[in-house]
This record gives sequence, C-alpha cells and structure tokens, in this order.
Amino acid sequence: MKWPLQPEPISQVKTPFFNLVYLNARGQGGPDSTIMWTSEIPWQPLHGYIAKFNRHSDTLAGTTHLLVQAVGQALARHPSLNCRVLGRKVYRFRKTNVCLATRLPHKDEVNLVLIEDADRLPLGAISKAVWHAQIDYRRNQNPVIRDRDRLRRLPSWAFRYSLWFFQWLEKIISLPIICRLDRFRSSPVLVNDFSHHRFPIMRGYKPSRMPDESKSLSVTLGPAEEKVVWRDGVSVPLRVAPICIRVDHRICDGYQLSQFVSTLVNLLSNPEELESYSQHSTTEPSEHQVSLGKKREAA
Repeated sequence: MKWPLQPEPISQVKTPFFNLVYLNARGQGGPDSTIMWTSEIPWQPLHGYIAKFNRHSDTLAGTTHLLVQAVGQALARHPSLNCRVLGRKVYRFRKTNVCLATRLPHKDEVNLVLIEDADRLPLGAISKAVWHAQIDYRRNQNPVIRDRDRLRRLPSWAFRYSLWFFQWLEKIISLPIICRLDRFRSSPVLVNDFSHHRFPIMRGYKPSRMPDESKSLSVTLGPAEEKVVWRDGVSVPLRVAPICIRVDHRICDGYQLSQFVSTLVNLLSNPEELESYSQHSTTEPSEHQVSLGKKREAA
C-alpha cells in the first residue's frame, strides 16, 4: 500500500492569498477555477531529434514519449504544480509521475498509462514502458482491463453509489493507493498527444477534470501546421505545433503557469536538454521506476 501525497498539506501562511480565495470560496472556486495557456513549439527540432534517436535505438520513440519526458522534467523544475487539492488544502505529491492518455482501438475507448519518476527516466525507458503497457492492454493481459470489465458488470445503482462514496471520501482525506485502478491518482498531470497529421488543426483544448480531481494539470500537444514568420525582414515558412496547458487555479497563479509553460516549450524546442537532465538525475533506471503494469498490478 502506497501513499501518493505528502503527509502534511502546504501551510496556509505559505499559500498565495488568491489561491486561498479559490480554495475557500463556496463551491471551491465557483463554476470554473481553471487557467488555460496556449503556446507553440517549432516542429523541426522535435521531429529531427526523434528521427536521430530512432536511428540508434532498439525501441521506437515518438512525440508522445518525448512529451511525457518533457512534462516530467518541467514538473520537477516547478514543484509548485506537482500538487493536488484535497478538501480545501493543497498537498504535494511524493514523486513526479506522469499519466498518459492513449487509445485502445479494439475496445474503442481511452486508456491511461502511468509513468513513474518521469523526470528521471531517459527517452528509451519511457518509450519501452508505454509500448509494453499498450501491448499488454491489446492482448488483454493487463489486469486493469479485467478490473474495468468487472465494474461494468455491476448493477448501475451499485456502480453509481460506489463511485459517489469514493469521490466523497477521497476529497476529504488522503487515501493510499488501494487497488490497480487507483494507481492513476498518484500523478497530478494528464498528457494528451494529438500531433498526428490526421487530426484537425487545434487552436485550444480544455479537457474536463477527472471526477476524483487528482489531475490538477493537463498538457495537450496538437498537430503541426505551416506558418509564415518574419525574420530580418524576410518571410520564412515554419512548421509549428500548438500546445495547450490547463491548470487548477487553486494550486497556482498565472505567473507560475507562465514559468512552467516557458520551461516546457524550451525543453521541447531543445530536446537534447532532456537527455542531459536525465543523465544527471539518475543512472540506470530500476524496475520500480517504470509502471509496466505487470508486477505492480499483480501484487
């Protein structure tokens, strides 16, 4: 049994005043306590780095895996966003974990993959973790799929009231991770990669909050498009990809979010910095750092 959050909340005297207002307002912030920030990243450095990496790697990596790595390292550099709201207090997470949204085409539904210690893992380890998890899900070998199917077979009233009870309990006290489906609460961020060329151009994306409110932050990368920019008085075509960040206003303000976005955009624009940071953070990643969905979920 693991505890995802630090034992003590961030003290009120250290919480910014307007964050306290959001935390203690009726309905906890009114109808919407969300900040959105949309930016752009140059596509060529990202695409070129991945192509270079794949020429010398035994595991195929893509923009999804690089995005997870960048988000993990940006969170490590801005720990004020590695938090969640519990009741009317803010708690920090013990680790820097990233939750990735993927798709299960054979079931036509969204799936989640948890990458633990994403700030310390190299790109190869992250890509292996995601691929292994997806293969297990596709072969129906992952116990999480079986757990979901069991819950679906519950009577509608039993499913609804069980969910309501868990939501109520989880919002007032810090709960340990008690089951396989519960592991995804140990990450404050949900990452979406819509950068595939088949997707339409994205001007903004605001995913809804998870029902348990564990995800205070979401990062979404959209498909690249051609734009014309001016450099030294000359128009130059440039491929850029939009990136949208949504964060709970109760844990940070606009300035803190701008610093996080600046770090994330810089890492994705200069992906070589990601590997150098990972090499300084850890040596060879151990098995417990990566959620492959086998040993952990069978426990």
